[in-house]
Amino acid sequence: MRFFKLCLYLLLINSTIYFRLVSGQNGTSATTDSDNQIVVDIGLILDFGSSTGITAISCVSMAFSDFYSANPHYSTRLALHRRNSDDIISAASSASELVNEVQVDAIIGPQNSKQAGLVEEIGGKSQVPIISFDRTTVPDSSELEGIASLVKVLGWHDLVVLYQDDAEEEFGPNFISSLTRTLQQESIHLSYVSAISASSSVPDIRKELRHLRSMQTRVFLVHVTSHDLASRLFSLAREVGMMSKGTAWIITDALSNSISSLNAATIESMEGVLGMRPYIPRSKNLDNFRIKWNLMQKKYHHTEKVGTDFYTCLQAYDTVWAFATAAEKIQVQQVQRSSEKLNAPSPAITQIRISETGPRLHDEILKTRFLGLSGKFKLEHGKLETPAFEVINMIGNGYRTVGYWTQKRGFSRKIASAAEEDHQGVVHPNYGENVLKPIIWPGDSTQKPKGWDIPAMPLQLRVVAALREHLLRLIGNYWMQSLSMEAYDEELSLGCKNGDSDTTLYEIPA
Repeated sequence: MRFFKLCLYLLLINSTIYFRLVSGQNGTSATTDSDNQIVVDIGLILDFGSSTGITAISCVSMAFSDFYSANPHYSTRLALHRRNSDDIISAASSASELVNEVQVDAIIGPQNSKQAGLVEEIGGKSQVPIISFDRTTVPDSSELEGIASLVKVLGWHDLVVLYQDDAEEEFGPNFISSLTRTLQQESIHLSYVSAISASSSVPDIRKELRHLRSMQTRVFLVHVTSHDLASRLFSLAREVGMMSKGTAWIITDALSNSISSLNAATIESMEGVLGMRPYIPRSKNLDNFRIKWNLMQKKYHHTEKVGTDFYTCLQAYDTVWAFATAAEKIQVQQVQRSSEKLNAPSPAITQIRISETGPRLHDEILKTRFLGLSGKFKLEHGKLETPAFEVINMIGNGYRTVGYWTQKRGFSRKIASAAEEDHQGVVHPNYGENVLKPIIWPGDSTQKPKGWDIPAMPLQLRVVAALREHLLRLIGNYWMQSLSMEAYDEELSLGCKNGDSDTTLYEIPA
């Protein structure tokens, strides 16, 4: 039986609950209040040294607490086994150990796309469902369609892409190939691709931006995950004159999801930028969760900012709820774990145990439906579809929503409320030029950029000219006309030799 990749690009569900977890040195196991409760072992592979990993662990714990406080009568309990992974080797080793020794029935993580690929391969062979957190590395197909539609509806035909390309990630080629195919469907030309590393120096970024400025295209799509890189990029773009009137900038959800975590100077430099990100319906439960999350952040991290880690938290949180719901529905039988096998030396990665519960858990989670803070939970072909995207416009020290987009209905200024259960994610379509609310563009302009411009030439031609009325007439901007080159050379030579005070320097733009 072939297993599909479960890319649950989730957001959030309602909750106000608590569950007791007991942490061990090598992992975390669930304790139960009754001997009749059935334990379902779940692995968690994250980089505990990263902010994303630390946050995900906190949110997974919150999800456990909330879910089982809301459902104390459930006969199943998830037992979480944590493993640290900071590279592809440790990720593969952790997955192999969890599958063969701990005998988990599902794995959450890892957060790195390259690590996720190998872990998913192990999960496929062992028939253990895997849910990874690598959404920020590569935008999903629906977001790319939304970006292409945005470029098209604004009347642009060419696009320049700047993306973060780091050695430890492999999303660059996948991102560009997927984006190229999507743009071609809308007859949009990808005129140039610029790969920038998170470690790129200021001079290197400045040089690349000046190179982009020499091109004709004035529409730029930015896909970066590093806040520090984003800060340098937009600050330098403003410095070299690329955040002025006539330019257009679009950012993917890798950055637009975490606007509030950027510093004030970066936000100010991004004025006029458009962003696409998944739409999260506003609700009382979401507001309550934000309050709870902010209190935890303030207590443990001395900050109340809600940024990238918060959205990763939502993914991890919903993942636990989905697994816990599925585990209860399949009424898995208690499996006696062999202590000899658990204490045995780790087998080779090629020696994979086949899970008995995994296939049932996999099928059930694909059928799992519940109404959460992100809307209806529903998987299609192993992925949670994002029903709608929000288009934001950076203004001043923040942003405003200027419209919404869905695959079926395109753009709209309005969207159905979260209370309309049967219509969540359905936009009320607009047509014509007013498909979006008024946008403030770079340079504090309300006029939509045309998408191209004649490149500015940074170099100037310097010409030494003798100012003598009978030799030189200036027409327009320093242009020389009606001048014999022989006479000019002769008079110029005499002027320079005699130290003529009328000899001067003019700059003629190239």
